[in-house]
This record gives sequence, structure tokens and C-alpha cells, in this order.
Amino acid sequence: MDISNHLSSLLKFNECVIIPDFGSFISNYIPSQFDPGRNVYLPPTKEIVFNSKITKNDGLLINHLVETESITYTQAYQAVSNWVSNAFEMLNNGEKVDLSGVGFLEFDRNGSFIFTSSYSNILAEVYGLEPVNFPRMVRPVYVSSYNTRPAVRAISNRKNILRIAAGIALVLSLSLFPLKIKKENFNFNMSNLNPFSSLTTTVTEQPAEVVSIEPTIEKHEAAVSIKNSFVLVGGSFEILENANKYRDELVKEGNSAEIIEMNSNRYRVIIDSYKNREEALTAMESYRSTHPGSKVWVSNR
Repeated sequence: MDISNHLSSLLKFNECVIIPDFGSFISNYIPSQFDPGRNVYLPPTKEIVFNSKITKNDGLLINHLVETESITYTQAYQAVSNWVSNAFEMLNNGEKVDLSGVGFLEFDRNGSFIFTSSYSNILAEVYGLEPVNFPRMVRPVYVSSYNTRPAVRAISNRKNILRIAAGIALVLSLSLFPLKIKKENFNFNMSNLNPFSSLTTTVTEQPAEVVSIEPTIEKHEAAVSIKNSFVLVGGSFEILENANKYRDELVKEGNSAEIIEMNSNRYRVIIDSYKNREEALTAMESYRSTHPGSKVWVSNR
């Protein structure tokens, strides 16, 4: 029985076919590619290689012979052994072993296998697909002739350009040197045509009293912001009711707790506020020691 006729059909649907005590044929998928020498697109194919190191029986070839030849497993195994013996005898005599649809095997001068694959495409998915040839594209040579035209002089208004440049320079200078106007040095000169100009003498005496109060208010606000610049945060809540419950618990413990609404529509519960960061960190460590598992943190107001 010539089992080489069954190799090509097995390699169409399997990546490896082993001939026990002889070697294995391995197929590698090669995608479609373009051959610039022949100007053709080649279909996908399988490249077949031979490996004489893989000889252990996997049952694929013998079971295939049992099904196709309608023989027993023992008869199929014996047929494979006979083919292997004949193949080695031909190779030792310097002959080639022809594998139909796959290629042929031979020995080199050192007694090593030389496998030459056939050019038939055994990939089942592209059965019958031939290389596609496209005619080369030949672009016609265009000869264009034209008459030279006289150059056109651009007409521009020089005065407008100078005005725009001066305006840009003025804007840049004003942005680099901002004007500082003090309220106390600002004098508003009213026109003599104003019928209420006679009342200006009674109004000009009042701003002095208002201006004297503003510095004390700014200093007080600054002092409050410096005093409470660092806070010990107990938690952040999305629901105001939960934040109020936690604030009430902190107040019962003797803390000056409060709630601050953040820009992200969350409510931050403040345990207490401190003058500097060191006091806030000390309070954080003390609170965590008395409340195991608490994750309070220090933040800016």
C-alpha cells in the first residue's frame, strides 16, 4: 500500500501529519502576497516542511487508513511499517521517494534528509483559486504648453497698514504697563452746563468717612482667614442629611464641627480649624489614636 497518496489529503485539513518511525510533515500558512516579477497576486497557500525528529505515532495517519481502506488497525499499522522500510531502502540506494502532491525526499552525501516541496496548493480554503494577473498601468505622457503672463503687482494701502501696526503696538504697550488708579486721587470734573453742579460741594466730604472703615474690615477678614486656614476634615458626603448627622455626632463629642458645600456638589464635614499646619497634623494624629480606623485628613479651607 502506497500511503504517500494519503498525505496530501491529510495535510489539507491538518497542520502536522506524522509517519511513525519515519518523520513528520508540517504545514505553515502563507497569506496572499503580490509577486512584482510576474505582476500577479498569489492566493494563500501552505508551505510544507519535513522534520525527521518527530516520529512518535499520534494515530492520525493509521486511523485515516482504517477509515479509507476499510482495514483493521493492525493491518494499517503493518502497511505503514512496510512503507517506511521500503522508503529507507530507496533512500539508502540513492533514489528519491516520491510523495504524490507533497514533494519528494532524498538523502544528501551525509545521509541527511532533503525534502523538496511541490508547487501544488493544498490549502483547502482556496481550492481551485489561481493567481490573479492585472495589466500594468501605463500613464500617458502629457505635454503642456502655456504662455507666460505678466506679473501682477499687489496693490495695498500703505496708510491703512501703518494705522493697524500702530494700533497693535498701542495695545501691546497698554498690556505691558497697566494703569494704576487710586480712588483717593481720582477727581471727577463736571461740566459747567450741569444744572446740579452746585450740589457737588456737599457730596465731596462724605467719601473720607467710608474710606477710613475699609482697611479695618480687610484686616479683620485677613485675620479670620489666617486663623482658620487649616482644617481637620472628617469626611465628604453627597447627601446633606448624612453630613448633618455626622456633624451632630462631632458636636456631641465637643468639637467645633461645621459643614462646607464644595464646588462638586458635595458636603465636607469639618471637625475643627487651626492656625497652622503643625497644629492640624497634631490634632489629626490625636483624633486617629482615639478613633481607631478613622481616616480624617488635613486640608486648606
